[in-house]
Amino acid sequence: MNSKTKTIKISLLVNSPPRNKMRWLASFARSGNTWVRAFLANLLMPKDKPLTLREILEVPFYTNTDMPDSDPKKELIGKAHHVYSEERHGKRPAIYIVRDPVDIVPSFADFFGVSIDYMVEKVSYAWPQHVASWWPHTKLTLKYEDMPNNFHTLAKTLYIPDDKKLCLSAIKYSNFALLKEDE
Repeated sequence: MNSKTKTIKISLLVNSPPRNKMRWLASFARSGNTWVRAFLANLLMPKDKPLTLREILEVPFYTNTDMPDSDPKKELIGKAHHVYSEERHGKRPAIYIVRDPVDIVPSFADFFGVSIDYMVEKVSYAWPQHVASWWPHTKLTLKYEDMPNNFHTLAKTLYIPDDKKLCLSAIKYSNFALLKEDE
């Protein structure tokens, strides 16, 4: 990292308080939440090589922001796979990552070692409920199928300084194939 590059201090809390200051990265499981967090970690903690999956999962996030409804010093970012509830997630609008359920099914089945038929039944029941629960509480929706092309929009939404070179490097370092190797 050169001396001109500024690292934004970050702090990621996974389903932890304070809920009303939290900006949730919400998604149905197997929909790209880890990929998005890999991008953010590589963007906010730039190194000369990709962060490992272990490093990414251990990163606690907060980003500096000037949002009127937040602490002026930090924007807390948390991971959420549960359906939305105000008690659990507070009132701040989320960033929702959505993936076509037709693609979630084989990913889930492979991950858990179960049949496609079993996963079709589970996902067809749970996925619409999850999406419907978060939809009214969403500030930005990232479509999995458009990633990483929509990562720049995510950075802007979180008021992360626009550094095209750093953003491209973070996209490169959060490459899905690299994450899959490290999983």
